[in-house]
Amino acid sequence: MLLAHETSLDAALAILRTGRFIAGPILGDAGLNCVPYTPGKTSLPIEKGERSGVTLLFEWSGSPPHVSGGYVRLPNNLYADAGRFFVPVRTNQHLTLVDLLIHDQDQLKASAIAAAAEYSRLPSWLSRVFNPSRDALAIHCENLLREIREMLDPPPAITIVFPENCIYRRFVDQQRDDPQFKAQP
Repeated sequence: MLLAHETSLDAALAILRTGRFIAGPILGDAGLNCVPYTPGKTSLPIEKGERSGVTLLFEWSGSPPHVSGGYVRLPNNLYADAGRFFVPVRTNQHLTLVDLLIHDQDQLKASAIAAAAEYSRLPSWLSRVFNPSRDALAIHCENLLREIREMLDPPPAITIVFPENCIYRRFVDQQRDDPQFKAQP
């Protein structure tokens, strides 16, 4: 089953480079929120926020979705809730990143400019105003796209992890150890 998640290019690259998706800062966002994806048929809810512009396509190879029940869910399961899907924190099986679709070319250019500035070893204050030539920008864009293609072949496994200084981690741990919770699907 293909799942789609909208994010920024910088966040997508961090996920791709580390193999880790960092869950949200609150319990209600303790995992990966996504929508079912069918090529050519899915209309993605493109959010015009700060963290949009790239769609990550994940392959879910685990059991079919469970109906969502409560805030704490068992890892390595997929949950359905109001037309969306949710993969909980601590999931380390069944989830691979199969594609990265860039919708916002400005983000690609910004990442390429940052790479060009880093490559040029400019001081940080000068890198803010650095503007590479059109040819240099094209080379860095192509290098970034090649890096993405190489990291996706073969598709990497993705683990859902807690954010740093997570305020709900203890609650999730207590729920996980509760015998009633263990009986959930």
